Amino acid sequence: MFRNYLKIAWRNLGKHKGDTAINLVGLCVAFTCALLIFLSVFFEFSYDNFHKNKDRIYHVYTTVAGHDGISQITSAPIPMGPTLKETYPEVEYATRYVSRTGNVRYMDKQLSLNLRTTDPDFFRMFSFPFAKGSAQTALNDLSDLVLTEKSAASLFGEEDPLGKTVQMKIGDEWLPFTVKGIVKDIPEASSINFDIVSRFEVNENYNGDKNNWDNWNHSL
Repeated sequence: MFRNYLKIAWRNLGKHKGDTAINLVGLCVAFTCALLIFLSVFFEFSYDNFHKNKDRIYHVYTTVAGHDGISQITSAPIPMGPTLKETYPEVEYATRYVSRTGNVRYMDKQLSLNLRTTDPDFFRMFSFPFAKGSAQTALNDLSDLVLTEKSAASLFGEEDPLGKTVQMKIGDEWLPFTVKGIVKDIPEASSINFDIVSRFEVNENYNGDKNNWDNWNHSL
């Protein structure tokens, strides 16, 4: 019985080849669009899911009242992060971060990289896996640097970068920094991207602004 139904359906499709072709093309396009939409939505919802403590990580927003009404911004004053951590025991880790261009050189090679200046808690909060070094100690010293595998290969080639001294331009000076860690390349589904990470204190004018609650120049 079922075989007869298939034969009849096949004959009908053969009698109306033009309509059949249009319907098949339309069906294929519809399935393709549905699949692309599904993959796109799945990708968007997968952002930052690789962080082990993602349910405990919060981005600080500041409510500002101005002439145009109340708005929320992601900028924070420089002392806020350390103050929150010192004041509230519920705050286990806190990290400030700024994204900027970092000019780095090693021997005769110089690169402009995507630099994140952060606090030592950065790698304790976010689960960026280390290929070399440790998340617990990678930014303990002010002169520590962490590179991604890709940026390390661009700067050092086949040479082992761990423990090597590079120079990074801070203001008008080239200052020495030590490579203390290599993290695996950042996943595409990450809202935080970088080539290189250093301590927040290396930002220009930090010493003059570290207690300034009116300088809103970073995220927390």
